[in-house]
Amino acid sequence: GYLNPKTGYVYEGTCNSIYNNTQYNVQSSSYSSVTAEYDWWGQYPPDATKFLKDGTSTIDYNNALTSSDNCPIGLTPVAQQVNLSNSPVNGTEQSPTDPTTLFKLAIGARMSGDYNSAASIYRTLLKDTTVAADKQRALVLLYNVFQESGDSTIVGDLLSYSKSSGQLGEIAEELLAYAYAATKQIFKAEFVANDLIARYGGTDVEKRALILLASLRAFDPSASQISSAALNELETKFGSSVDAGLIAALTTQSDASSNGSVSQNMKGIISNDTLSTKPGKFEIENYPNPFNPSTVISYQLPVNTFVMLKVYDALGREVKALVNEDEPAGYHNIVFDGSSLPSGLYFYRLTAGKYTSVKKLMLVK
Repeated sequence: GYLNPKTGYVYEGTCNSIYNNTQYNVQSSSYSSVTAEYDWWGQYPPDATKFLKDGTSTIDYNNALTSSDNCPIGLTPVAQQVNLSNSPVNGTEQSPTDPTTLFKLAIGARMSGDYNSAASIYRTLLKDTTVAADKQRALVLLYNVFQESGDSTIVGDLLSYSKSSGQLGEIAEELLAYAYAATKQIFKAEFVANDLIARYGGTDVEKRALILLASLRAFDPSASQISSAALNELETKFGSSVDAGLIAALTTQSDASSNGSVSQNMKGIISNDTLSTKPGKFEIENYPNPFNPSTVISYQLPVNTFVMLKVYDALGREVKALVNEDEPAGYHNIVFDGSSLPSGLYFYRLTAGKYTSVKKLMLVK
């Protein structure tokens, strides 16, 4: 990266020559963000068809070079620490508020390891900008900060924005599922992913959710059954459009899990406290809530036991018996469909052996 000392802006991936590629110069997908300003792309202006991104990702190749040898004078390699205070321009102080400036300053913060400042900038963009694309980009980059720093408070941001309407809410919910998996909250990752599958069936969102479910065993071997089922569904529904290398990697995880072993690649992301064969406790949740017309109720059992799961209305009358049978230890989920019911408050009760839990459901039509 390079720093412009007059503005304090940082340009990441700068002064490179990228061209003569057989297909694309840059490809960005699955909530990725590529920053590549002040680069030479083999022609000027760059050929836009050489930059491939899906609807979840960004590629910034602004300020492209006009030739391979005209990197701007005045850009110097970034030092270990970048000053993110008000940027000095022509000897005066200014407080940047426009999204372009803020995105550049956030990159500088991340490159210098100041993740708190970067997260603060992205939160400001999410709160203040009125441009939908800038909000979506800020949310993805805030998630990138979570990946780089492990700041668990960002999971709360994702949960909050997952309740937003439109594409911002969709993006936040998908990122939330990834964040739950990364923090080994397998139970929550599963039911958020299942909600995405139920709501966005047949789309790339469903495909990515199935890929996430198929990889859960890499975070917790006790999720092997979930991952195996998801892998089978992924191959059935999307086999021809999923990278063969990814399918092979997910299949390798499946083989390692079924043999009771963990591959070297998987060991790096599995801690000792996840190397169990069963969930450690009883737990039940549903998502989404409020819901319309259906919600996924997910629960985990640390032992084999007889399970009763029933839904009641606000007066305590039984509405639906969802489960009434012996079930094995592990992760379970079931869809409750409220299409035929009026809006209002409902309750669901799980009884598993000596364990009982009652929680609220809000149906809003």
